Amino acid sequence: LRVLNAGEADLVRLARRLSDEELRAGGFSQLVYATDAVVFAAGRDVPVDNLTEGQVLGLFSGKIDDWEALGGKPAPVLVFYREPSEIAHQGIKRQLPAFGTLSFAPMAKLANSDTDMLDGLTRYRHALGWLPMSAVQASSGQVKALAFNGVRATPEQMGAGRYRFNIEHVLVYREKKLGDEARRFLGFVASDEGARVLRSLSLLPSRPPPK
Repeated sequence: LRVLNAGEADLVRLARRLSDEELRAGGFSQLVYATDAVVFAAGRDVPVDNLTEGQVLGLFSGKIDDWEALGGKPAPVLVFYREPSEIAHQGIKRQLPAFGTLSFAPMAKLANSDTDMLDGLTRYRHALGWLPMSAVQASSGQVKALAFNGVRATPEQMGAGRYRFNIEHVLVYREKKLGDEARRFLGFVASDEGARVLRSLSLLPSRPPPK
């Protein structure tokens, strides 16, 4: 938003929608264009593809500290986490309140950004953290998304309300300052073709699929 206010960009992307008050105060408009799953993500040597609620709480708190406890070969669990104000962290806590009150494992490492989280999970192949599904998709197979309570994070499962950890992708702009190129891009994002691209990236478009 600082970049937008400084006139250095026509459009900015946020992971949350602005409130009516924020829109009025900044003179902004917004397009909520997709929902992105927040997934528990792991290094590629983690021996499981699904975590239950109890396992999530045990792993992140340090009560489960070796993957052998979940049926894998002996290997210590290294946990990465984000700060409480981070949007994806909040998305988990909304649906799993116990996650918001647990103390992370003593050896857990703070990741300051999605890039840091992705780097950590790539480097330490027995590590566990969380990421937006779109970030996992960008890892070229170095990081894997885990199902939660047997439900995978797909656009279909999100649309049906069965997978509920998520964040929104929002484009924010000033209507009167939009150039032609930016207007065309907004139009594409909101089009049927744009929705097909979003679905191919495991995002749930805000635009309903064409009949």
